Amino acid sequence: PARWVQVALYGLAVVMAVFGVALFLFPERVALSWPWALTPLTGRAVASWLVGIGIVLGRAAEEDDVRRAYSNFVFLLALGVLLLIALMRYGGEFVWGTPQAWLYLALNTLALIVGAYGTYSGFRLTRRATSLQPS
Repeated sequence: PARWVQVALYGLAVVMAVFGVALFLFPERVALSWPWALTPLTGRAVASWLVGIGIVLGRAAEEDDVRRAYSNFVFLLALGVLLLIALMRYGGEFVWGTPQAWLYLALNTLALIVGAYGTYSGFRLTRRATSLQPS
């Protein structure tokens, strides 16, 4: 992929994994930086997802191959869309106007952009590769 995509994947991976580990280890303290209320149990559940996603995105960035990481890009695109739908549906629970809210929105937007770019690029490469194969 383009260099900016690889850098964005590494960035998302690091932020998600580090924040996830911190949220898992110290849910009461770190949950205060989440843009909606989290109990210790939900904080640890979210943390587990964040660490897993961070590891997968880190591996996709390391792989540096759009076709091999295609499913990761599709996942990022779907995750971004679903998180926006959840935000529209449960916007009253979201603590607007805070730095953590803006960071959350920025990371979600970055995930959407990287996911859309990678999904489109991977689809195009796969389609071109199959059209070049002899019949």
